[in-house]
Amino acid sequence: MNWDLRNPEHPVIAVNLNGIIPAPADVRIYKVYIRKGMLKLCGVEKEYGEEARFQPEEVFAGHLSTIIDYLPPINRTDSIVSTTVHTSN
Repeated sequence: MNWDLRNPEHPVIAVNLNGIIPAPADVRIYKVYIRKGMLKLCGVEKEYGEEARFQPEEVFAGHLSTIIDYLPPINRTDSIVSTTVHTSN
């Protein structure tokens, strides 16, 4: 799924970009996809507009559901939950 960042309708999530030391940042998500069974997120820092590099496990608890809310229904169903997606190597 891709979102145009010029359009205000895209997910914004909180991410701990540093990983070790708490350094929360709002990230504007522009692309979500699955590669080899792994969830991949692409986004830019809301404040600076720079590419944010992070892993799904660095997203604040509950914020991945924000992305799910933006996904369109698939095959006339409102559920897009998959039990085969992994978030870490």
